[in-house]
Amino acid sequence: MSRVASGNGAEDPAKAAGVRGDGLDDIRRVAGPTLFLFTEWIRYIRLLGVAQGIAIARQLRMPYRILTGVTVNVPGIAAPLVIRQGISDVRVFRQVFVARDYDLQLPADRTAIKTIIDGGANAGYSTAFFATEFPNARVIAIEPEASNFAALTANTRAYPNVSRVNAAIWGNSGVVKIANPDAEKWSMQVVPAESGPAAIKAMTIDEILKESGQTRIDLLKLDVEGAEREIFSGECAWLDRVGFIAIEIHDRMKPDCSEAVYTATRRHGFERIGQRGENVILGRPAPPAQSASSNG
Repeated sequence: MSRVASGNGAEDPAKAAGVRGDGLDDIRRVAGPTLFLFTEWIRYIRLLGVAQGIAIARQLRMPYRILTGVTVNVPGIAAPLVIRQGISDVRVFRQVFVARDYDLQLPADRTAIKTIIDGGANAGYSTAFFATEFPNARVIAIEPEASNFAALTANTRAYPNVSRVNAAIWGNSGVVKIANPDAEKWSMQVVPAESGPAAIKAMTIDEILKESGQTRIDLLKLDVEGAEREIFSGECAWLDRVGFIAIEIHDRMKPDCSEAVYTATRRHGFERIGQRGENVILGRPAPPAQSASSNG
């Protein structure tokens, strides 16, 4: 979850100083830490109610962390969610439920969304959001890092429409490993690896579809910390079976991610139709409406 590229493949100038894309560091720098934390108190109280909101807000510290792990009940979410102590979970939680970065406002009937792949599911907050917003959809959550996958499992086991896969989405099948195990939990990158105790299964989009028994992806969400360059390299024939894409593009972490994503998606008829938080939203333009005269 870092930097987003603009629609022409160039990096967003607002991110040029290396600031995290969720904007928290920008706000804190301008407002000062006291006003910033007060503003966050208000946000959490509005979302969770007074008791829960204050319970989290009282623990917020800089850098943006909480002092102890907490379990929260989010209105509309089927089961309590765990926010782990001292790591990036609270920022991811904020993106999903406070800023609502995955409220994508897709130009489609919600009931038409039947299959969602949540690539880079992290602790499962986005998965829980999708499973709630699209209760008739099957949500396939993919997460490579072991502790994130454990949190994902705990946070989504209440949803019968969610399946979880401990793997990395990659450009070819094989094995990968975590390249930066000491980094933030929302910044885990993978690189090719040999078999061994640190090896993680690498899967292509085609393999995920085959193993899940699905033929189409109505919404493909990807936040894969630079692996999008490998995923979108090559022919990418699977794109013909995708309806919408919500993707965070990580040129800062790996060069040429934007080029790979936009080249492949344009070739298969996608265009940029919006942006929500750090997520670029891609879809195909609707066909022009037929006039009465053209219908005879």
